[in-house]
Amino acid sequence: MPTRRLVISTVEEDVKRAVLDGDSHEGQTATFPAMSYIIATGDLVPPWWSRTRDIELHRLVKQNNHLSGIAYAATTKLKNIPISFVPVNPSISAHVTYAERFTEMVRLSSEFGAGLRKALEKFLYDYFIFDNGAFFEVLGDGPSDGPILGPAHGVRHLDSLRCTRTGDLIYPVIYETAKNHKRYKLHFTRVISMSQQTSGISTMNGIGFSAASRSFEIGQVLSDQLDYKLEKMGSRPASKIIVAKGIDTNEVIKSFMMAEELMDSLGLRRYAKTVVIGGDPDIDVSAVDLNNFEPFDEETGTLMAMFALAFIWGLDVRDVWPIQGAKSSDQVANMKARGRLPADFTADLKDQFDLKLCPSFLNTKFDFQDDEEDQLKAVNRDIRSRMVQRMSESGTLDQEAQRRMMLEAGDITRADFIRQQLDSGKLENGSPIAVLFFSDDKIIKPLLTLSGILDPLIYEDNDKEEVVKQIHIQKSAALKLLAETASRSQNQRALSAIAALDWLEQEYEDIPEEVPIALQQAEAEAEAEAEGMEGEIVEGEDEAPDEQEPDEEQEKPEEQELEQQER
Repeated sequence: MPTRRLVISTVEEDVKRAVLDGDSHEGQTATFPAMSYIIATGDLVPPWWSRTRDIELHRLVKQNNHLSGIAYAATTKLKNIPISFVPVNPSISAHVTYAERFTEMVRLSSEFGAGLRKALEKFLYDYFIFDNGAFFEVLGDGPSDGPILGPAHGVRHLDSLRCTRTGDLIYPVIYETAKNHKRYKLHFTRVISMSQQTSGISTMNGIGFSAASRSFEIGQVLSDQLDYKLEKMGSRPASKIIVAKGIDTNEVIKSFMMAEELMDSLGLRRYAKTVVIGGDPDIDVSAVDLNNFEPFDEETGTLMAMFALAFIWGLDVRDVWPIQGAKSSDQVANMKARGRLPADFTADLKDQFDLKLCPSFLNTKFDFQDDEEDQLKAVNRDIRSRMVQRMSESGTLDQEAQRRMMLEAGDITRADFIRQQLDSGKLENGSPIAVLFFSDDKIIKPLLTLSGILDPLIYEDNDKEEVVKQIHIQKSAALKLLAETASRSQNQRALSAIAALDWLEQEYEDIPEEVPIALQQAEAEAEAEAEGMEGEIVEGEDEAPDEQEPDEEQEKPEEQELEQQER
């Protein structure tokens, strides 16, 4: 993420290079060659671009009910988007605490205490109405013509009609105060400027083409329709012209005056009655109607104009005009329009806040909430999950393919995907995690180098206990690096190294214990001897019944010997 100091040095180098080339920006102001890049847009406002045009656009929007209503709807929609500042690395508790305090400080101290929402309300009005765009001054210590000293602590709105774009890289805006008409040049780190449809013409210095510029003619048509109705019906207009023959004109005028007095006494304010004049039979009087409405479909014309205005401003037509019974195609178109304006504005403002308002370890977050869009996302997510489950059960998708599909659909973040890949023994690109042991990365290589182990992946050549001991030592070093560093890149590499060490330890745990050869021989002899003893016992058990039976037979030789001696 680019830091404020890096941007300052880059711009200063560009200025030096421009000065060496003979293109000095000192004292340069916005100048436009006569009749150059002038676009005529009708007789209602001056051509693009001039400050007089912006003043006239401001006047027209204030006088036009439809345009002022749409400006209010768009401003309210965007200023109510919650803004917060979050740490780049949420694992650092100090950054999390600072982000919460910084969010509260900017919210309360902006616009000199009026708050960030009030500053955004003024900023958004200028953004939608003026071709010159909208301007914020970043509040912080130090002179206005120099960079901010220390952290910024808020923003304040600058009147677009008093801001002049210079085209200078260091001092892009000159601001004229309303009280004493003093002019102040603002350092580029202290000013945030945005415009719609920013011109690519270099001499225009960032002038754009606002939503009011794009739509004021359509708004004027709607205003003219309303004026037509009011002028036809309001202020008690004369309904007919009387053409008299054979009677003096003064007599006709006197009759009308008497009729006016009569209508005043009757309290008629809007509608005038027909004047009656009496006379001799030779008088000829004919009437010509004045206030008959021309036939036109006001409802259809108004509806089409509101669709066009909503499209030009990037809003859902239902934000500016009540519509019932919209078709599905209309709903899809409205959803696209509804998301176009918030996405465009918040993306531009986020870049400006990240660069000029936030510290380098914080990012700006816009939490745009849309109930209809959230509901559709939930339905689509449920449909995808069921489809993935069916494909998984059929064997079409493995776990890695499922994770990649969820990542592409936005159901999981890239950080979650990487973590799940590491847990499954793979890297983000699908390679086995074992390849990290051959990496030359300056962070990963020292963490995966095991002291005294030439190649930890050749299991037969290594002592299991020694390898596991070295794994624990390197894992401790990786955890220490993870706790000390604030770099997201270094954190991710440390986490990858820890995952690789966990995988290697599990690989060695799964290896069966090896038995020395001498012990194997001793165990084999013991087993053989045990088997021999069991054989003798079994044989003795088989012969035991035969040995017990011949007790009488053992006694017979003794009896025979006694008999022989007696003989």
